[in-house]
Amino acid sequence: MAGPVSSQGAEKLRILCLHGYLQNAQTFSMKIGSVRRALKSRAEMIFIDAPHLVASSSAEDVSQLGGSPEESRGWFTWQDTEPGTRPSLAKQYLGWQESLNQLQQALVQHHPVHGLFGFSQGGTMTAMLLASLRELSKQGTLPHPDIQSCLQFAIMVSAFFPNDEEVASLLQQNQPTLPCLFVTGSGDAFVPPKRTQQLIDEGFRPQDIQVMEHSGGHHVPSCTGSFKQTVHLFVDNSRAQSSRNE
Repeated sequence: MAGPVSSQGAEKLRILCLHGYLQNAQTFSMKIGSVRRALKSRAEMIFIDAPHLVASSSAEDVSQLGGSPEESRGWFTWQDTEPGTRPSLAKQYLGWQESLNQLQQALVQHHPVHGLFGFSQGGTMTAMLLASLRELSKQGTLPHPDIQSCLQFAIMVSAFFPNDEEVASLLQQNQPTLPCLFVTGSGDAFVPPKRTQQLIDEGFRPQDIQVMEHSGGHHVPSCTGSFKQTVHLFVDNSRAQSSRNE
């Protein structure tokens, strides 16, 4: 069945969106309203909840991470640091395989999905999902034969390289082969740009990478001005490249 049609007459893209730690699908959708509006003519954005409810942290942590005090969720938890420590510092992740399974099934449920958009822990989970699909493809065990080939691009904001050795190995051994836009904040105290650069260096091919830095902190920047232009051009070019490869 054909999906929604854009104002240009082409079928709209579908983008699966992964929220950050302590957020949920609803709060993330609200927080990136400017991105939704900027891509309205091009894409349908699908927001899903991470499977793990996270014990409430301090109100300050929830606020700084853009989270929801009512229903805070995470794509993985950990056991090696004190409660309240941010996920980018942990070294032993828990529950990440369950999240990968859920995301793989979401790609089947919402098929075709053409793009991924992840923030913070959700950005790292986006990288993990891409690596897992690459691994399953090598093994011939994808849950749907076309879910990997349908993906045209990924956008990761404030994503970090995983400290967990097993997860890091997954990324290092299964580098994806699609265009990826990484967005960093020069004032991001939670995920400094060097943590995103480590993810790029360890988990991706240089020819697939585009990086944009904004002047703010740990958040998805408002989709106006240069960021809007960058996102539009990246999505349009990725779609055109995918069409040429068909």
